[in-house]
Amino acid sequence: MNSESEITEHLPPDVLSWLYAYQREHQFTSLEAAIVDIVCKFYIQAEHLPERVADLERRVNALSREVIHLRQQLPENCDRLREQLAAVRLSHSGILHNLRDRVEALESEVFSGRPSAADVEADS
Repeated sequence: MNSESEITEHLPPDVLSWLYAYQREHQFTSLEAAIVDIVCKFYIQAEHLPERVADLERRVNALSREVIHLRQQLPENCDRLREQLAAVRLSHSGILHNLRDRVEALESEVFSGRPSAADVEADS
C-alpha cells in the first residue's frame, strides 16, 4: 500500500468513515496502520476459530445427551407421579370413608337419643 489515496479510492464512504474513526480511536498514525491492525486481528481470531467451533460442538453434544436422558426419564417420571397420585387419592378416599362412617355414627347417636357404647360403659 503506497498511499492512502490508493486505498480510499476503492472503499465505499461508510467503510472509509469507519476506518478513519478506528484510526482515531486506536491512535494510529496512518490509515494503513489501522488496516494492518484490523487484518492482523482478523487472522488471529481466525486461528482460534477451530478451537471455538470444537468447544461449541462439545457443548452441543453434551446438551444433546442431556436432552436424550431427560426424554428417557420422562415416561418413568410420569409413571411415578401417576402412582403417587393414585396413592394419595386412595389415602384420601379411605380418610373420607372413615370420616363419613364416624359422622354417620355420631348422627345416629345424637338424633336417636340412644346412649352410645361409650356412655353405657361409663355408667357401669
